[in-house]
Amino acid sequence: VAQFIKGEAAAEIRSLPLTEESSWVDRRGGRPRKYRRMNLEIRLSATLQSAESRITATVRNAGLGGAFFESGERFPVGTVVTLTLGSGLRPVHAIGMVRSVRPAGLGVEFVSMDLKERERWRKFLRARAATR
Repeated sequence: VAQFIKGEAAAEIRSLPLTEESSWVDRRGGRPRKYRRMNLEIRLSATLQSAESRITATVRNAGLGGAFFESGERFPVGTVVTLTLGSGLRPVHAIGMVRSVRPAGLGVEFVSMDLKERERWRKFLRARAATR
């Protein structure tokens, strides 16, 4: 965690529950998600980078608080990852924590995102919601 985030933010991330039983993993078993998720109609590529390795994935559904990434590769629950959402000239960058691992991929909660990046991500999601 320390290599990605410093100070209070690192302490906050370390204090988050890391187990599969966490309410962040399965909204049916705990509190509901803070932000609604939506299925994406387009294929959005993403890269997830941990301290040890890198995964390329496709975003299946997403919201302001996190996303589900389809990939044949996995990180363990609790892994902190740097995220690059999209490709091209202006991908969105964030820091996330793996909250669930499923046969189809992994669920990641966004734990840190710059305000400008967050606004770009919000606009991206809003544009996708408008086309549904």
